[in-house]
Amino acid sequence: MTDCLWGATDGMNEDGLAISLTFGGAAAVGEGFGIPLIIRYILEFCSNVDEAAAVFSRVPTHMAYNVTMLDKSGRFLTAFISPNNPPAIRPVPVATNHQGMDRYQPRHIETQTVEREQLLNHCFADGNMDEDKILNLFMHPPLYTNRYANGFGTVFTSHYRPATGEVYYYWPNDMWDCSFSTFVDSSRLVNFTPWGAVMEKGLMPAVK
Repeated sequence: MTDCLWGATDGMNEDGLAISLTFGGAAAVGEGFGIPLIIRYILEFCSNVDEAAAVFSRVPTHMAYNVTMLDKSGRFLTAFISPNNPPAIRPVPVATNHQGMDRYQPRHIETQTVEREQLLNHCFADGNMDEDKILNLFMHPPLYTNRYANGFGTVFTSHYRPATGEVYYYWPNDMWDCSFSTFVDSSRLVNFTPWGAVMEKGLMPAVK
């Protein structure tokens, strides 16, 4: 997903490196680059999670973010970054909207960041969970939220498959699949309502 015209909030490149971010939960602002530009840089110049993680050691960010990375070998890392602090790179597949023990501020309680993290960790620990069951959880609270008026609504759910170069975008009423091997330049219109995100039916031509 693009942001700030030429940045990105998540994505996958032709080398099979997938990356996504969440807000880190802290309001502090410092000197550094906007995270969409860092994500775009990583997707342009990195091929695996080690190369991507190394970027956070040398490129500062202006706010706190949690960035999860996955490559086609199956390796994953999450970078917990914030201004004026060294990045914490951990081999965990889950990140929500807090960092470390700073998780019980009013905003964290409002967004259920701890509850969402606990649910996701349970999914990875549960041997009976499969792709379909996990994706279904992302279509319901607390992982899915329609609180757009409060600046906290689910825009989309993305399912990356680095080994095959495929990505699937999900909304409660529809799905959009894309692939490097069969890519079609197109777009979708999604309406964000008090009842949730609704993707308009039908293929729209790409905006040139």
